[in-house]
Amino acid sequence: MNQEDKNILFSDISSRLRYGVKCQVVGYEEVCTLVGIDYVEMGVGVRHSDEHYTGHDIDEVKPLLRPLSSMTLKEEKVLNELGWVLYREGKESFIGAEDIEEPLDGGGYQTTYITNSKLYKIMNFLNSHHFDYNGLIEKSLAIEAHNDIYKEEKPPLNKEDIKELLLKDLSARLPYGVKCGIVNSPNSIFTLRPNDINDFDDVLKYEPYLRPMSNMTEEEKKEYEETCIITTQSDSNECIFVPTDKTYDFLNKHGFDYRGLIEKGLAIEACDSMYN
Repeated sequence: MNQEDKNILFSDISSRLRYGVKCQVVGYEEVCTLVGIDYVEMGVGVRHSDEHYTGHDIDEVKPLLRPLSSMTLKEEKVLNELGWVLYREGKESFIGAEDIEEPLDGGGYQTTYITNSKLYKIMNFLNSHHFDYNGLIEKSLAIEAHNDIYKEEKPPLNKEDIKELLLKDLSARLPYGVKCGIVNSPNSIFTLRPNDINDFDDVLKYEPYLRPMSNMTEEEKKEYEETCIITTQSDSNECIFVPTDKTYDFLNKHGFDYRGLIEKGLAIEACDSMYN
């Protein structure tokens, strides 16, 4: 790596440090996190998956970054609101300031320039979403990040959160005859009734049997869509199905897990015939 590339990489990493940028280190297969900068020796500090730390020269690390072309419509909308535009030309993508000209009362136009405060917000957005705005991937100074490498990890639910979520979910399902089991009591499947839940703590002993949303049949999908209000997203013409009270009636009646309890380990996947 020549000195110019080292300078580019060092400057780029320095601006990303507080955003938890991931990296690959020479000699290690695991993905690490950049945590420190040595401005004197032009080195970096990284944290490994087992929480130990090592120091390296700048040419021994490559940050994992997202190409600008991977920007979602939602992210692109945020960029536009900050006064910048994502340009896509063939296989290339780049960003730039949008020229904004506002009419003057006496005639003519004035150009609105991006202020330092707005520029800070733009760089904060790009760094926090780990976009490669310096073309490091193309220069082989960075590695293209997989889609899920920066997936936000939500903290685990505490006991009170679990109680509240379960109580909210089961209460909505009670009129429809939700199937349940007792924790640590296999084969204890029964239909939960309103009188079965006596207090807030009591709800933790139940494990509802629910159907994943992905198990919805074509016929059920059609029925589901008919209960929703259908709108169109202006920037993509994509149809959005907005749930109504009838939608939740349908989901509860057919035992669908629309709150993700199965994924959280708070419900058991039911066979389709259990609610038919």
